[in-house]
Amino acid sequence: MEKMFKPCATQRLFIPSLLQDVDSLLYVDTDTLFLRPVDAIWRFLDKFSSAQLAALVPEHEGAGNYRFARHPYYGESGLNSGVLLMNLTRIRRSTWLDSMVRRGICFPCDWNYRTDHCEDKSICKGVEKNGVSVLHGSRRVMQNEDQPTFKAVYTAFKEVVYCFISILFFYN
Repeated sequence: MEKMFKPCATQRLFIPSLLQDVDSLLYVDTDTLFLRPVDAIWRFLDKFSSAQLAALVPEHEGAGNYRFARHPYYGESGLNSGVLLMNLTRIRRSTWLDSMVRRGICFPCDWNYRTDHCEDKSICKGVEKNGVSVLHGSRRVMQNEDQPTFKAVYTAFKEVVYCFISILFFYN
């Protein structure tokens, strides 16, 4: 497992053993922006059955691009771990690596929305109804010109953060 992906991609698999005193954890990649209150995603823990350990969003929902993958994957499209809600207590009690696929749930795609969901056609129907909850700028899409909408959202957040930091330093 450790050699299938880059170290930064597999490190999240070892969080349960590293954070022994933490019950539940929300892992997010550094290239994500929350467009809804983060506490809303925590409510998914209440939807877990007694056997479920984690929640993720399907990779390229509906596209089935994983047919060429050289590693095991879930369902038709695999899962994207850029937004990963984990019940660490349950994971530590289980033989999770052997049974992860059967013991997880899928978030709706609006909780890990990526450019793959809107390139050729809309394949994330939940966004049409609910809007985007978490914008995931994987593959640096928020910094390039190919996805102007993603870049505009990122730029707006960046300017607000810079403004906020400037105000903090000004008043201190």
